[in-house]
Amino acid sequence: MSRFARIYFPGGLYHLMSRFVGGQPLIRTQKQRSYYLKLIAEAVQKTDATLYAYAVLPTQVHLVVRAGWEPLERLMKSVNTGYAGWLNNQQAGRGGAVFAGRYKSVLLEDNYVFDLVRYVHNAPVRLKKAKAASESGWTSHQAYVGDAEVPDWLDVNFVLEQINPKIGWARRQFDTFVNETSEEGRRRDLEGSKSDEMSRAYRTVLAEHLKIDGPIVGSEEFIEMVYKEVFAKGPKNKAPTPSRMTLNRLIETVREELNIDKKDFVAFPKRKPCALARRVIVYIWVAEFGGKQNDVSKRLSASTGAVTRWYGKAIRDLNAMEPLVVKILEKMR
Repeated sequence: MSRFARIYFPGGLYHLMSRFVGGQPLIRTQKQRSYYLKLIAEAVQKTDATLYAYAVLPTQVHLVVRAGWEPLERLMKSVNTGYAGWLNNQQAGRGGAVFAGRYKSVLLEDNYVFDLVRYVHNAPVRLKKAKAASESGWTSHQAYVGDAEVPDWLDVNFVLEQINPKIGWARRQFDTFVNETSEEGRRRDLEGSKSDEMSRAYRTVLAEHLKIDGPIVGSEEFIEMVYKEVFAKGPKNKAPTPSRMTLNRLIETVREELNIDKKDFVAFPKRKPCALARRVIVYIWVAEFGGKQNDVSKRLSASTGAVTRWYGKAIRDLNAMEPLVVKILEKMR
């Protein structure tokens, strides 16, 4: 019998969609919306996922998330189960299902991030709840453009810094970018329905024993890479962390192998050698030793979002990084 499996790719960019049962407007008041956002904040802070954007609407919820090492199922179960229980308790006499089945999960190649965030921010416009994204408090758009405070559980810098290094200009250019497509209809590609045929083709070749729940959106090369990495090889058996293997030793070994001065490593994290070192460190610590991204975040005084980005880039550049990773592992034996 085929088994269902979500496409889970650590470091991947995801569009997560939840819809309320029967299309009912089950987030109608500011109190309900605030409670749902509270659950999102708690879940993001408890896991190693990074939230880039959201739209919490009366009939549906859209999240743009960078996956960490922990399955996104934990984040979504915490949020949706928590809201369903709270809503039923708040409304006397109400019971039964709140959400229309499982949330939908779509994995996208990174070059879709700008279109995806724009698409999510324009959701109230498509649903005729606002004339422009900036007029709606139901999404993270106001935080992006500086009209609302940015909560510490929302990462707006990943997108804005790629638009313009000057935050004021980045906000204005982002607002223009979103408004350019305010009248755009539903995007089947961003919601995953357009890629099903391609995903099925690769599943047949690479993972025919699995029944996949959730499409992949991106180039053929990206889709093939994901299936080979996640499904074709089967589950990876990680060796237990050796008792003498510490994160401090890993950091020093990587730094010495790349000939990076200790002061430079701390002072210039974005320089090429230092940035590469961080990607190697988080990849080895998580993928080889079974550690957590949060360990690296604390040790290097970096945000969880930054560490998640390092890990995602390491996964994507693994072929190029592999000789260095092998050298580091040999030195640490």
